[in-house]
Amino acid sequence: MVAVAASPNTEPLRGVAAWLAEAHDVAWGCASDGEILEALEAMPLIRNQIDALAARVANAAERSGAVQRDGSRNAAIWTGANTSGSPAEVRHDLKTIRWLMDFADFHTASVDGVSSRRHIDLLRAADRPLTHMALLRDQEMLIRFTQTLSLAEFDKAIQYWINGADPDGIIPDDQVKRNQLNLRRRSDGTGTVDAELDPLAFTTLHEAVEREIKKLRSHDEETGIRRTTRQLRVAASLALVSRGAQRSDGTMTSPLINLVLGQKLVEQLLQSQADADVEPTPDHDDPNHRCELIDGTPIHPRLALALLGVAELRRIVLDAKGRSLDISHNARSFPQWMRDAALVRTRGQCVERGCDAKYHWLHMDHRQPRSKGGQTRFDNLDPYCSEGKRLKGDTWTQPDGDP
Repeated sequence: MVAVAASPNTEPLRGVAAWLAEAHDVAWGCASDGEILEALEAMPLIRNQIDALAARVANAAERSGAVQRDGSRNAAIWTGANTSGSPAEVRHDLKTIRWLMDFADFHTASVDGVSSRRHIDLLRAADRPLTHMALLRDQEMLIRFTQTLSLAEFDKAIQYWINGADPDGIIPDDQVKRNQLNLRRRSDGTGTVDAELDPLAFTTLHEAVEREIKKLRSHDEETGIRRTTRQLRVAASLALVSRGAQRSDGTMTSPLINLVLGQKLVEQLLQSQADADVEPTPDHDDPNHRCELIDGTPIHPRLALALLGVAELRRIVLDAKGRSLDISHNARSFPQWMRDAALVRTRGQCVERGCDAKYHWLHMDHRQPRSKGGQTRFDNLDPYCSEGKRLKGDTWTQPDGDP
């Protein structure tokens, strides 16, 4: 129990602390069912009142200047430095009680324990420029919701209230405008996905993923595989993306990913499944031992192994200097295999020195223009970004010696 300094103003806190200590000492295991259920029913009200008290004390500590005079910038920092409490919770309490100062009825409901911290959080989220005046007006009704509805029902009721307070639909328009998906790749090839979606877009994605997870769980039960829900969510999302990229006949316009594997490395990978002493040896400088994405991002061979049984394999033959050998001579447009091979050769980079354009943006261009006799051959193909292609223009001149 935390000791509270004895003074007329802090005496009630000492009483609360003493009461809590006494409550902990009650032999609940010997209590009757009725007493236990009565205590359980009282807990939410007590918890709410304690949360409200903690917020008021933190606010008073800052407004009075007590924490500043004791050498701390604010109550959250003082709490972290002098107690085992969470500064983050104190910051949350301070934001909450300062917001409550504008809403007298909500403030009273919080102090009385009628509204929990979660109720107040939901009400704060509903306070927007378009709904502020309506929220002030409807405090009594919304407090009644906290008393008569479960927390889940209250959450839905608040959303209904927001929609009613915004008949012109400005809020959902703002939600749609905030739709965004960020894909961030790290230097090791791993990445993070961060998205914000409006309710319809999120529900569409969520339901599709959950249905796919249900299928994967059934398959895992049959095969004895154990995966967490988060792992299943990733697998389900990738499965949906793969199916979405398919044509009606099951083929794809182009591979979703291009993984470059040297032939010797593939042989080592397959041998390692039968012989534990065989270790795959990727090598950046050896085409026979490359293991990377088409843009040059290194991939661990063990990750590549999982794709060998399901991937579409395409053989690209390189000469001793790492140059791809040509096949097609007559096509005016470079075929897809040739485009992919060019990206493999340049590791997904524009041939303009220093250009960092992503390989998705690159265009395939004739090194020797067709207007000057250039053929659609692999040794006459270079990947350029749009700007590099424009600057290159038609300034090609015959180099010394053979291409």
